Amino acid sequence: MFAWPPRRADLPTVPGGYRKFINGKGMRRDMSFFDNTRNFGMLAMIVAAVNVVGSALFFFNDDIEEVWRIVAGIGGILSAMLMLAAGFAIFSGRIPGFLIKLFPDGATSKFGVLTGYTAAIGVASIIGLGFTVADIVIGIIVGILLLFVVWILTNDRKGVVEKILWVILMVFYFLGILGGVIIAITGGMNLVSGICISLMYLLAFVYLFDPSVKRKFGM
Repeated sequence: MFAWPPRRADLPTVPGGYRKFINGKGMRRDMSFFDNTRNFGMLAMIVAAVNVVGSALFFFNDDIEEVWRIVAGIGGILSAMLMLAAGFAIFSGRIPGFLIKLFPDGATSKFGVLTGYTAAIGVASIIGLGFTVADIVIGIIVGILLLFVVWILTNDRKGVVEKILWVILMVFYFLGILGGVIIAITGGMNLVSGICISLMYLLAFVYLFDPSVKRKFGM
């Protein structure tokens, strides 16, 4: 006999942490805020959308030389659009073709979210340009380092290096939480962005302690 209402075990699971309603009315979330990676994607999209607007304002900043306004504006918009696409990939579970290389472990698992989003940040740092030559050089160096870290983490090796990177990421995500709080305190449009950044890094911080993620780090 089929019990009604259906027990949780009776509800067939589908990708992305959802279960179908037996009555066909749709699907419902059956995961906590910290377990559902779609929440990370949603926060990432909000942050990226705010950054698109903020980057567009560079074009109207008279305190910056015209050439660098254009360079920073174009770079900022391109990098923000890339992060918007990465956030959408995590939220929807569908990775656009041009991002497939950045998500070797998919966009739905916690480890896949951490590595994929970190890789996207790396590429965004490279194409984000900046207001000076120094900004561009630093962005390229940081981007290459982040991509190298992701390559190490996704090559299926589990050694001392991976454990060290786990600790580094834990510190990095914790600082990201604090950074988001500082951004939010400045007020205005930064309030929304800062809150979302803090929550996003909080999720990433929590993901690091998930058993499935720790196994990927050889822990």
